[in-house]
Amino acid sequence: MPIAVPEREFLFFSELEARWQMKADDLFNLILLGHVKPAIKLSQKLFRPMLNISSDLGVFRTGVVDKSDGSPYSSFYAGCLYLQLPKQTGHLDLDFELSSYLRDPVLSQMAFQLDSEVWFLLPAAMNFEAVKKQSYFLISEVVFCEKNLGIGNFTIETTPLGTKELSSLNNITAMLEKKIVESQKTKNDGGALVKAVKRGVASSLSMKVIRKNMGANERVPYYALIAELAKVSGVNLVDPGKDAGFIEGGSEGTDYKVSRRSVIDHFKRIALALEPRLK
Repeated sequence: MPIAVPEREFLFFSELEARWQMKADDLFNLILLGHVKPAIKLSQKLFRPMLNISSDLGVFRTGVVDKSDGSPYSSFYAGCLYLQLPKQTGHLDLDFELSSYLRDPVLSQMAFQLDSEVWFLLPAAMNFEAVKKQSYFLISEVVFCEKNLGIGNFTIETTPLGTKELSSLNNITAMLEKKIVESQKTKNDGGALVKAVKRGVASSLSMKVIRKNMGANERVPYYALIAELAKVSGVNLVDPGKDAGFIEGGSEGTDYKVSRRSVIDHFKRIALALEPRLK
């Protein structure tokens, strides 16, 4: 039986690009403006920042908070930190020096005043390239941005399941099964693994979440099966990459060829149906 793997609670930069169908340049602007907040996970001693706030010029870091003995104040922190208050350093570059465990920490309007329990200095400034490689985006952040910015949202279909859509879902299912079979040492091993996945769908986490989110929608069993097959075959529903082309190629010659674009759209809707926070 395949091992049940908990759903991830974050997306990497490239996965968010694929989900929202955005270029890095567009995400740069959203991040620079503070509409979308990347996060990092640290487990180390971090210094506390000192900020100088000017209504005309913005927020500046001027040093670190000192203890009464004159030594820099630091504390150990382990967990997720949102990157805060980026400074633009070029046409498509920026630097993050500040972070907080709160998404929207409050800045005091008095210079040099801040909540020392909320703000942290990063160990080193992060430019945009570092953000792309080292940060991630919490699912809660992604859903929050989709709701408030109106981007990247793919609605779940509620219309009756038509013949063409059903054929597309069946073609996707068949190609995922083929991918699993080809990944095993023998066809018998692959076939046995596929059967095990199918037997386990009804009681799977995917089925429970999708059914909770979609109710009596007739797509539920198809979405749940595809989600489980994708998990076992290693296909990323948010960013399928070349696997979308593999599925498109496998549907050649069928009555309803499924295009790469259609595969990505179906995967996006399934990923949306898998969101634990979906209302």
